[in-house]
Amino acid sequence: MKRPLNQQKTFDIFHYYLKNGFDHTTDEIVAGMGISRKTFFNRYEGKAQSVEIARQFWHTCIQERIREKSLECNHPVEELLLFVWEMRNIRETEGTFFQYALQHKLFTTDDSPFMSILNTLIQKGIRQYHFQEDINIPLYSIFFLHNVCVEEDWGANQEQIIRYLLLPLLTERGMELLNDVDMSYLFSLPQ
Repeated sequence: MKRPLNQQKTFDIFHYYLKNGFDHTTDEIVAGMGISRKTFFNRYEGKAQSVEIARQFWHTCIQERIREKSLECNHPVEELLLFVWEMRNIRETEGTFFQYALQHKLFTTDDSPFMSILNTLIQKGIRQYHFQEDINIPLYSIFFLHNVCVEEDWGANQEQIIRYLLLPLLTERGMELLNDVDMSYLFSLPQ
């Protein structure tokens, strides 16, 4: 099925950066995409705009993926664990974008889709009495995302690290729900 041109140009530039990274000249990008400079500049104002289009598309894909998978969760604690898994999975499968986001500190900015997803999830957990109502949501979100995104290898202590990250957030009921969840899927990321 052929995509409309606007979607196709977004899809094309996203896949170029996903496969090749961002450290390329415009000439290298057009050669890698198999298009002319004229076509490139007809589609994008320049490299900076092409990067921004690809980044925004990446954010949208992540938000949709998490939203869709969250529908299968039973409660906000499970959704938070899914979010941890998704962030760890992104590191492995979408490394060029993940590294770009780390380098440009995009995980914890106020307009970050990651902060938005996490803040919404925390608010949901508070409403359901699974998360502490007096938690400083923006501060906790920064703490959480920093530990989930920056720490590369959790080693054999993965479950303890997750419990450490969630301890300030969970109510007694939230802790009971955490104890009932099988976390083994968190430690087996697809290759």
